[in-house]
Amino acid sequence: MSADQKTYEFKAAGGLKFHNGDPFTVEDVKFSFLRTKGAGAKILQEKVRDVVAVDPHRVRFVLHEPYPDFMTYYGTLATGAGWIVPRNTRVG
Repeated sequence: MSADQKTYEFKAAGGLKFHNGDPFTVEDVKFSFLRTKGAGAKILQEKVRDVVAVDPHRVRFVLHEPYPDFMTYYGTLATGAGWIVPRNTRVG
């Protein structure tokens, strides 16, 4: 978390794969966040200005303003917003 509490950056371990064998990337993190529809998703998405794939192992969430509940909404099972799926997921 940045000093101004408006940026959260996460580093993913290399070599991770999904259950289907697809490699895990930070683009999957961005994709999953943008498509989430679970409880509290609308509130959380309104608070986030941008999701940036900084490099192959780092993703950055930039908020419009400090939001103390960001990690509660994104980093816990409270909303499911942090569940990451492969961006090639087909639904339906």
